[in-house]
Amino acid sequence: MRRIELKKQTLKERLMSPTTGLPFNIGRGVVAGSALFGIGALCYYGLGLSHSAGIYERSMVWDQYVRDRIHTTYMYFGSGLGITAAAAVGALRSPAMMRMMTKNSMMSLLLTMGAMIGTGMIARSIPYSEGLGAKQMAWAVHCGVVGAVIAPLCLLGGPLILRAA
Repeated sequence: MRRIELKKQTLKERLMSPTTGLPFNIGRGVVAGSALFGIGALCYYGLGLSHSAGIYERSMVWDQYVRDRIHTTYMYFGSGLGITAAAAVGALRSPAMMRMMTKNSMMSLLLTMGAMIGTGMIARSIPYSEGLGAKQMAWAVHCGVVGAVIAPLCLLGGPLILRAA
């Protein structure tokens, strides 16, 4: 009768072997649970269900200029996300842009870094004024450049980057 010996895996072999998917599922569960807990806590405190004053009650105490600045900040944040996403989609659908970005990777890397830094410096150097002006246009151009830089990453990263987006 032949004796079959089972070889015990070493720690290195266990660490280098392909995963079963369980760690990713546990991670997803932790992230989903944390997000649910955070949203629940925001609702609990924000709607005034706790014993302390909620955000709504405290907002009545704030001066009008504070509320206006908060509103403007969130408006710029949301608009920036929208402009960046629209520019990324536009660049991703443009064959000429994708050809330029993928043909000579070192040159396009330097060009995009220079464009991002340059447009950011221009947007920061213009003084702020209310309404639609030169600073807002420079900021929109900067958001568009950031979107154009993000677009080729979708080709390089594949499903992982698309999921993150």
